[in-house]
Formats: sequence, structure tokens, C-alpha cells
Amino acid sequence: MIKRVPVKRLISQLVLGLFCCGQLWVVTAAEPQYETAVDEVMDAAIADLREWITIQSITDAENSHQGDKLNQLEAVVARAEALGLAARILPEGPVAIVEMGPAKPAVGILVHADVVPAGSRTDWDAHPFSGDLRDGEIWGRGSLDDKGPLVATLYAMALANQLNSGMTRGVRMIVGSSEEDLNWGDLDAVRTAGLVPEFGWTADAAFPIINAEKSFANLVARFAPGEGETEQFRLSGGSAPNSVPDRALFEIPGAEAAQIERFEAAVADYHSRFPEIGVNHLLQSGSWQLEVSGLAAHGASPERGINAISHLVQIVAPLVDDATATGRLIGFIHQALGMETDGTTLGIARNNETMGATTVNLGVVKSSPGGIEAFFNVRAPAGLGVAAIQGRMAEAVTRHQGELRLDQAMEALYVNPDQPFIDALRQVYTEVTGEPADLRAIGGTTYAKAFPNFVAFGMAMPGDPHLGHAANERITVTSLRRGMLIYLQAILATTGIN
Repeated sequence: MIKRVPVKRLISQLVLGLFCCGQLWVVTAAEPQYETAVDEVMDAAIADLREWITIQSITDAENSHQGDKLNQLEAVVARAEALGLAARILPEGPVAIVEMGPAKPAVGILVHADVVPAGSRTDWDAHPFSGDLRDGEIWGRGSLDDKGPLVATLYAMALANQLNSGMTRGVRMIVGSSEEDLNWGDLDAVRTAGLVPEFGWTADAAFPIINAEKSFANLVARFAPGEGETEQFRLSGGSAPNSVPDRALFEIPGAEAAQIERFEAAVADYHSRFPEIGVNHLLQSGSWQLEVSGLAAHGASPERGINAISHLVQIVAPLVDDATATGRLIGFIHQALGMETDGTTLGIARNNETMGATTVNLGVVKSSPGGIEAFFNVRAPAGLGVAAIQGRMAEAVTRHQGELRLDQAMEALYVNPDQPFIDALRQVYTEVTGEPADLRAIGGTTYAKAFPNFVAFGMAMPGDPHLGHAANERITVTSLRRGMLIYLQAILATTGIN
């Protein structure tokens, strides 16, 4: 059991007192007692993370893992209670609530228990849901995004609960179950229950502090067959709108020899010009199939991946007309998007110094009742609103006889940095790492957009590889420990020890 630290001892270790808006914000350095406290729980934290990675709490297009998501939330609640924290599940979400200290006003920490699909098993050097520990790294989907930060936060709360004897604010960790599809309807239960914190952070991005984020829009282009049309082709690929698809499949049922010859010539020509693109084609049961392999990446940075759907369309578009719904979709992708990731042809390319450029990710193509759909994730800097994005894309889709719908959207985020809790986070980060805590803007959308007065605070460090949503996702034990130490001190700083 970790001993409570006397208030006088805490006062003797102060390195900063920030008086702002009538409140004293105290930040302590990474003293040996905190280092020791974290080290004492690391084995347990590692064991929990490894076990939780094996729970396939996947958010996919079919929402087919609801049971796994609930199992993960139940595991979080059980561990929180074992650590001496109050915890429960709001079933309307479902969403887990973990609390310590006074109920209001509360510091909020937002994390999520769901993960994106693993993609192709062959792209991984370890099973994506193994939780393997090798060479100081914990492997598996969710290790970085976001189960590692969840574990670090949970144990930091437990340690703070034991160390803290002068709390004037409580801490409420909110564990969502549907973050990855950018829907976030599960958080409505938090609002309905009156549990929205006063301010806080999400542990689902990068250090130091992100107080500005691009807007995002998830849009679906749907193409329906006309009267009397007979579909000649099939096209599918991808797993989530905000992930660059690493596989795409094109089929011609009942393909004729001359048709096969034309398509195979196009494949050979394209592969000769782009040898880095994986292609595989075969004739099976009278159906000619072409599979294209790319490279998965987060949809906020599509330029870092290789979009298998986009490359496949480049191969087949010259040989496909607009006589069918699939043909019209292919024509739209080919002409309005091509290989662009900034929306230039769509007329939505923007760039500003703070937030960067527009990004457009074609994440999924799949058949739907009565047609075929393409799912896009678009992110833009301030100055280009969701309505403008939707309008420009609708114009392009309509030209190809399709229709566009908006599934989810959020405008750009900006949180005023002149607030005491942000000052406290900056000081904590600097004291623990020795590095300046610059404020940053990102293209990604984080849970910071869910509630007012939230920023993103960790857990990746500057320069860390971006493996979330990618194959071979993993986190180092060192990163897990460092994140826990930062969150421990951030909790102590923002709950008002004085």
C-alpha cells in the first residue's frame, strides 16, 4: 500500500505556484516518491494491458463486436474497483465512469476502449490480439490507441487517490466504447446523467498539449442501379472511414476471355509503373478477381498510407463505363479524387499555418441494399466548414448520378490556452520530461471535441512512430511508465492540492 503524503511534505516539494482566476495551481516535480509509486504498480499495469489487448473490442462498419466492447468496459470497472476507485457502467452508452474525490466540479479524462479492425494478419509480426511482450514492447491492436493510455490513466488515478489528501476537485475518467467510428453517441449517456466535467483532457493523441484540431466530416457517396441495369462488376475494400484501406477487391462475374485479356494487360502496365503496389489476379469459378494491396495508416494522415482502393480504381477505370452503379462510383473516384489526399479536384483544398492542409481519405467501398457506397473521412483547417465540404462533394457525386449523405461531422476545435489547467499541464510535462510544452494543432479528431474546454494531452511523445491504426501497433513499457507518471502529476496538479 502506498502511503499518503503529508501536506507539509508536499508543500516542501513545490516547484511552482500558479495563481490565476483566484485559484492556486500547484505543480510538483517528478520526485522520487512518484517514481517509486509508479514502479510499484508497473507489473500489474502491464499485465492488465496485455490481457485487455486480447479482448477484441472492435468498432467496425457492422458494429459486430458489441459484446466484446461491453466485456472490455466490465474489465475496466472491475479493475478500478479493485484499485479502490468508484466505477460503474452507464448502460445507455455503454460507457464506463471511474471516479475519485468530490463529485463536482470535476477534472475529466476521456479515453476509449474500442479499437479499429486489425487488417490483414499477414501484415503483422505478432498476432494483433496477442498482447505479446517482447524486447520491452507490448504488441497488439489498441496498445497505443487507446488501451495503453487507458491503463496508464487508471493506475495514475489510483495512485493519486492514495497520495492526495487535499483534493478540492474530483477526477472523472470517462471510457467510451465507440470512439473509432467518430459517432460518439455513447457519450450522450454522460450528458444525460449530468456527468460532463468542468474541464479536462483526452489521453488519445500526443504530448505536449493539443488545443486545436481540424474539422472532420464522414460522408457517404451512394450509387444506385438504374431501371433495367445489370451489374457487371463488384468492388469492395477497407474497414473504416478513418483508416487508409490496405486491401481492395474487384471482380467480374462471368468474365469473357477478351475482357480478361484487356484487364490483365492494364494490371501488368500499372504494376510496371508502380511496382510497390501489390497486385494479385486470378480466374476462379468463372469470376475474374483482382486484389490490390496497399499500406494501412490513420485517416488523418492519408499521405502516410497506400490506398488500395484508389490504386485499384486507377487500374480499372479506363476499362469501366458508367452503365452500372459500380461503374459510376469508379468514375467518380477516378475523376474527382484520383490519388489526391488534399481534395484539390473536389475544390476543398485549404491550408493554414496553424492547422495544416485538408485531408481526404477514401476508407471503405462496399455493397449496400440496392447499390454501392463509398465512405470518406474529410478533415479541414479552420475556415472551411462542414457545410462547404458537404456542398462541394455533393456537386461532384451528383455529376456521376450518385447521392451524398453526411454521417457524422464536427467543426474545428480551438481551446483558449490562457487557462490555469493548461498552465498546470504545461508545467507538469516540462517537469517530468525536461522539454518545453508547446501548444499544437493536429489534423486528427480526438475526444477533446466531445465536451467543452477539453484538450488532447498525450500519450505519444514527439517523434514517436505513428502506429495507431497500422499493422504492428505496439507500445514500449518505457512509454507506458512515462505516461502514467505524467498523468499522476497532472491529476495532482489540477485537482487543487494546496
